[in-house]
Amino acid sequence: MNKIGRYLQWVAYSYTALVFSALLFMYVSGDRWWPATMLLFGPRWLLALPLFLLVPLAVYYDRRLLLPLGIAALIIVGPFMHFNLPLSKVTHSDYSGTKKLRVLTCNLDSAKYDTSHLVSVISESSADIVALQECPEEIKLSLPPGWYMITARGLAVLSRFPLRKVNLVQVMPPKGEWPSTCLLHVNAQTPGGDVAVCSLQLPTPRFGLMQILDRYTFLRPSRSGLCLEETAFRHRAAQEVRRYIDTLSLPKIIAGDFNTPVDSSIYKSVWDDFTNAFSEAGCGYGWSQRVSVRNFSYSVRIDHILTGKRFTPLLSVVGPDIGSDHLPVIADLALVK
Repeated sequence: MNKIGRYLQWVAYSYTALVFSALLFMYVSGDRWWPATMLLFGPRWLLALPLFLLVPLAVYYDRRLLLPLGIAALIIVGPFMHFNLPLSKVTHSDYSGTKKLRVLTCNLDSAKYDTSHLVSVISESSADIVALQECPEEIKLSLPPGWYMITARGLAVLSRFPLRKVNLVQVMPPKGEWPSTCLLHVNAQTPGGDVAVCSLQLPTPRFGLMQILDRYTFLRPSRSGLCLEETAFRHRAAQEVRRYIDTLSLPKIIAGDFNTPVDSSIYKSVWDDFTNAFSEAGCGYGWSQRVSVRNFSYSVRIDHILTGKRFTPLLSVVGPDIGSDHLPVIADLALVK
């Protein structure tokens, strides 16, 4: 083996080790330490870019190196970027005699959404229950006759079934003067019985992560304090919301902007015992938000539909663009006794 071949061998195996280490680092330390948190919320596909150089070199100099590079590629497109394959093969026919609900959730990004597109998606998706976040209080939607809607402090639940507002959950930020509204809980009177529906929006990590980014040096770790404070607040807010949800006795649907990927330590510690509709019945990456950082755009999966033990997800997909920086997430749920 010539000198170039030996150097390429070292690079290929080192790169594969780096990819595996990045996966472990993100899973263990994401939302615990700011470098891993940036990896968690960042454009993970960037780690695959060296393959575009290393694979052609391996083909030319030493094709045996395609094995470790292939392993690295599988790690990236699979667990690192969190490609999802349905865990079960349940279908609508398996629950032919069971009441089913189609749930849609979307963060409207306040004034950026298109009202007509939102109404079209709700209508064409045949949704039964809709949970909205960053929703204007004065929102007016041309929904079919007989629909019900409850809005409160930027959160909303719409349904073709009668609704009853029950409660709001607010959490006080560490340095804020006003509480942050994290959850709207309503009860929906569905044909299968009353269901607790929660439209949820947890605090964003955006501002803390943006503090660490620097226009000239790329990263400025000395400003990581705000990121740590925000992470602690995000964890506390999720825990307070979860404590409230645990008091509900009805079958539960929690839908909204969790501002947290499923591989976050916050998500795993607070929500992992709920069923995530996309993780259970969706296929692909499920990217639901388009992030733009200084004209650089990428997508992440932070919007989820979670259910308690009384529901079985049958299908989950990401819906079409409605003008917001978030995409709708849609799930079919079977209510079992």
